Amino acid sequence: MVFSIGFDPITTVYQLIGCAVAVLILGIAFKYRDRLLLVFTGDDRIHATSLDCVWWTIFKCCGTCTGDWTRPLTRCTCCPTRVRGNNLLRVVGQSLGVTTYTVELKNIVVGDLPYNYRGDFYLQVETAANPPMMSSLAEEKSPKVVHFPEILTLRLRWSPIEPRVRISVRELNTLGSEELCYVYVTNMSILEWCNEHPKDKIKRLEMKTSNGDIEAATPAWILVEFNEPQEFRDLDHFHGRYNVVRTHTSDGHCRDDTVGEFKRNHVLLDSDGNPMEEPLDEFVSEIHKMKKKGKRCVQVCSIFLVFTTVLLVVSRVYARSCFHKYKAITIARLKDEDFPVPLQELLDLTAACSLQFTGTGNRTDKNHTVPCRPNVTQIFDTCTPKSKGGEFPKDQPPAKATFNMLHAEYGIDLGIPCVGDVKLCEFYHNGAEWEELGAVLIIVCLMVSCCCRCFILERVKQMTSERTRQIEQQHKSNRNECAQWHADGGFGLLGQGQQRQTPRGPNAGYAVLPQGQPRQPASRAFGARF
Repeated sequence: MVFSIGFDPITTVYQLIGCAVAVLILGIAFKYRDRLLLVFTGDDRIHATSLDCVWWTIFKCCGTCTGDWTRPLTRCTCCPTRVRGNNLLRVVGQSLGVTTYTVELKNIVVGDLPYNYRGDFYLQVETAANPPMMSSLAEEKSPKVVHFPEILTLRLRWSPIEPRVRISVRELNTLGSEELCYVYVTNMSILEWCNEHPKDKIKRLEMKTSNGDIEAATPAWILVEFNEPQEFRDLDHFHGRYNVVRTHTSDGHCRDDTVGEFKRNHVLLDSDGNPMEEPLDEFVSEIHKMKKKGKRCVQVCSIFLVFTTVLLVVSRVYARSCFHKYKAITIARLKDEDFPVPLQELLDLTAACSLQFTGTGNRTDKNHTVPCRPNVTQIFDTCTPKSKGGEFPKDQPPAKATFNMLHAEYGIDLGIPCVGDVKLCEFYHNGAEWEELGAVLIIVCLMVSCCCRCFILERVKQMTSERTRQIEQQHKSNRNECAQWHADGGFGLLGQGQQRQTPRGPNAGYAVLPQGQPRQPASRAFGARF
């Protein structure tokens, strides 16, 4: 058998076998991708979709814009009720299907489960790339009817490409759990049901049996009410202030407190219910502001550093390209070429001169000039147009900073016009001074960034040390107060008509706060109780 020259059948067979093995490995990895992700990441799914990428990159500008600045624009009474007080950016994203709506699942009942005994049942709901949600465990229930008291909150997009919602019923075993039945529902159907009449929001859906070998007398079903969020705190319309805590009171109203007020009203407890000490939120906020200022200083210096470096490099590359174009035109002018000269001929002239004189050691003097070796004065004359007393050829098109590789390989004449005339040539010729200036600016920027960071860290250490000293003094004052109370017989031993004596002084019984902040009792500010 005769094979063509250069064809090796054994190598080809090995390559085909390698491709087949690679395809097989990729197929197995795709089929069991959840297990591989669980091994490498500790989770069985990637918590991001293509729509998440669109929302984060385009609408949120890579995470730099939240859109909360649009809330004042939608608080006007002329705005529709549906968008009043909302984040306008999120409303637009919801309409386009790139961000989520909130949906509540309640009044959940399942029945006719494919199970023959009483068991411990629970629901599992999976939506897109979000973690699965579990209901509480319904213990020792009959599979005929099982009720779940939970209200599950889902985040769904109005998009046909979004993965469907999967609801499954599982039975808890001693080791692991078993899926009994499941149902898939599209996001768009659920969102449509939420806008229907209240009587039509309750749906009973058929569920498929997970084990196909089981023959059920009647199909399993699930009863669910799909509704818009009715959470008492109305968190979907809650403003985006990060330092406000909203709580629901017993009288049916919502209360908004700053984090500092919230911590003073609700003392921090450990797992046994004992009060714990924690720093005042005002102090923590002050530390956070200091660190934020240091981070902002470093960011500004980094942006200035990158901008200076990029500007210096781009300007030098641009000036170099223009200078070499003017040099090529100078060579053509000294050789008495007929203008206009195309760009390719200028490149050919420069290449021929390089081959002729590179490495020969030939130099020019003031009385004799070689066309291939123009001096700086001749190049500067070419950089200057005729109207300004220069020697730039009248019929030659303006010089451009072009990409020679694109022109040589693909014939693409892509370039930026050279502006500045002789100033641009002088900038390139005297470029060492600009490079030194750029290096000095970079070094100064780095020094400022380091000094700013060191100053902020030192200031934070000083503030922390001062706060620790104040807390120790307050603890000492509290101990003295306790000892005095015990010495006087305690609370129960005070005689009739006697008053409890307390330490006197401007800070007695209070936490030491910065000037201008309201005082709070020490027992509440530091979580100490006697």
